[in-house]
Amino acid sequence: MTDPNGPYGTGAPPRVNEIPRDLFPKKSSQITKQWCESTYKYFHCFDSSVRSKIYSNDDDLTKWESCAIALMDEIKDKGFLEAKNEIVRLARKRFNLKTVEGQNEIINFEEVVNLFKSSSWYNTDVDHKRYILYMFQYGIFRTTSNTWMHEAAYDWMYAHSVTYEPINKTNKPKHKTKKGFIHELLHLKSSNNIQDRFMRTCKRYLGQYLLCRDRLPNKTKDDSKEIQELTFMNYSAYLVIDKTHTSSVQSLAEDPKTRLVKCFGYAKQFGMTKQDIMRHCEIFFRTNGK
Repeated sequence: MTDPNGPYGTGAPPRVNEIPRDLFPKKSSQITKQWCESTYKYFHCFDSSVRSKIYSNDDDLTKWESCAIALMDEIKDKGFLEAKNEIVRLARKRFNLKTVEGQNEIINFEEVVNLFKSSSWYNTDVDHKRYILYMFQYGIFRTTSNTWMHEAAYDWMYAHSVTYEPINKTNKPKHKTKKGFIHELLHLKSSNNIQDRFMRTCKRYLGQYLLCRDRLPNKTKDDSKEIQELTFMNYSAYLVIDKTHTSSVQSLAEDPKTRLVKCFGYAKQFGMTKQDIMRHCEIFFRTNGK
């Protein structure tokens, strides 16, 4: 019986093989001889030349070890590629972003990253740009926005003619896994590499970057850093600002007229009318003096 929510729906291709949801671990270092011995019966699912579910010697185990590590790397690489493709899709279709240099269509991941090397681009409607940054770094991995990951998992399963075993009392996964090892491996390389790439770029060129809670800097007091808690998609994120960075210093030294115009633009974006703005100006001067 195949999973009706899996890559084959209620049907199945010829010779589809069922595999455990926790078949492969997260790290290749966990592919030990003991693991190979206990899982060798699944080797034939990925190599048609393997005829037996029982290994004969250590050479059989070595071949299974090499195959398993290659498959794990394949899934991780696929996750990284598909995550970058999803970021490009969002940049083009959802956020309608253009390249900084020529205002052309975004066509690859590097052009998306390059946007965050421009402080003038980033600081124009900075709150929206931070939301975009959050979506690229963390949002695409959240449950409500990770359809691309499900599709990537199903593509891989279909390509290898495998599906997960139905969960029951006899084959319940040994460790907690929400979606199965394929999703875990798809997520592993893609999230680490993409988050680090945006973090390094923003830190270098903008003097600020987003982090999730478990990656916050040491709590030891550092007067050169400012940390602001923000909320995106009902999740907390933390904006780390290097107050000594050139962009931060320039922002603090920005002339009053420029900052005021940006404030007006921000107010207008969120629905304030000219009358609302004028009324608040009058209240301000009435309270603080002309």
